[in-house]
Amino acid sequence: MSDIFIAKPDFTAQGHTIFGKNADNAPNEGLSIVRIPAIDHEWQIAECTHIEIPQVKHTYEVLLTKPYHAFGAEMGMNSNGVCIGHTITETKLKVKQQNNGLTGGDLVRLGLERGGNALEALEVITSLLQEYGQQANSGYLSEEKWGCNSFLITDATDSYLLETIDREWAAVKLTSGFCALTGTPQIDKNFDLFSDGLIDYAYNNKWIKSKEGFSFKDAYSKKSFFRTDKGSKRRKLVDTFVSDKSGSFTLQHAIDLLGLHQKDKNFNPAKGKDTDICQHANKQFPVQTNGSMIAELRTGDELFTCWLTGTSLPCVSLFKPFYIPGNNIYQGIIQEPALLKNDSLWWKAEVFHRVLSINYQKNKEYVDKERLELQEQFISKNEEILGQYPTAEKLSAFSDECIKIHRKRIMEWEYYIKKNKKGMGQFTPSYKNYIEKLTEEVIPVLD
Repeated sequence: MSDIFIAKPDFTAQGHTIFGKNADNAPNEGLSIVRIPAIDHEWQIAECTHIEIPQVKHTYEVLLTKPYHAFGAEMGMNSNGVCIGHTITETKLKVKQQNNGLTGGDLVRLGLERGGNALEALEVITSLLQEYGQQANSGYLSEEKWGCNSFLITDATDSYLLETIDREWAAVKLTSGFCALTGTPQIDKNFDLFSDGLIDYAYNNKWIKSKEGFSFKDAYSKKSFFRTDKGSKRRKLVDTFVSDKSGSFTLQHAIDLLGLHQKDKNFNPAKGKDTDICQHANKQFPVQTNGSMIAELRTGDELFTCWLTGTSLPCVSLFKPFYIPGNNIYQGIIQEPALLKNDSLWWKAEVFHRVLSINYQKNKEYVDKERLELQEQFISKNEEILGQYPTAEKLSAFSDECIKIHRKRIMEWEYYIKKNKKGMGQFTPSYKNYIEKLTEEVIPVLD
């Protein structure tokens, strides 16, 4: 499951909208940071993950965090300041598993490429959903991930929670406060927009006895889901964290939130579970937070900062600033990860994170002495630069500088841990063996 949130201007300290998301994936599934420029299309087809659909004449510039092998994205931002993230939510619907529809990630990317504001993006997603459906596997290699998708969609002023069931959907406009999605349906009886067949769909499938007093979550939630999924516990963790932050929520709070564990002070990645916001893979729970995003959307300002880790595990990573417009990053200092370990930022950080995780508490304590200071410097410098009416070139140069600093520190921190033999002593040999086996699976075979 992936966790997403929106903090509205009344909830934040600076009166900005703040959007945040973690993407939870298979531990070796690298996520790319990809910038796609605005395009006036000459071709007629958009090749999505499993199907082709008609292309539109113009698509907006987008920054995406996406699985390296897929068309779709876990989350992203476009040149209009629209941000979208999705998560799979289990429902009563038994998916046919035919791969003849769009993935949640496809819908995120298409909504960003085609949406001029949050409402337009919602309309793009819902119209495509009703036309093509979401019978699509978004898993990695032999992993299968089927289900209905929920979305948080926002721009600097308007925000929406969108939940779906097959080709039907309901949406709530978020006007104030804080909203989080943690993998459990939450739209109840009050929704602002919905598909024509939403209520009939539940009634015809005999999931409700009467159309009166219709509740989306009561009609469509899979009852066993609440006994097995830990989304409700993650939601409680989020609610506790933000309970005293109304009107004072900051970018740093957003960073801290995406790095949360249930037992932060004594957290043990060997025993990590899906009750954590920042998820660590282990033998019992092979899912990991492989990418994170936070966006600051300033009302009336065309300068939006999109903070991306470009790595797994936000609890030990750095959020780097990205901007639109900006330099193309298909090639350059952010190489895309691949099936096998390469020189990408994602894999460089991932190898380091696995070294750190063997003795997580002690190694994190050492790394955080510099990591937290660097993160504060990035945030302060971003505010300083934005106050100077910067050119796109200056913004891109600052973004590149932050990435280079992170890559350099990764190498230095890993060298220190290995040299001082800080990688042993906290957890069981079975966890170390699991981490080593994960890495062996992606080491290129040399002739």
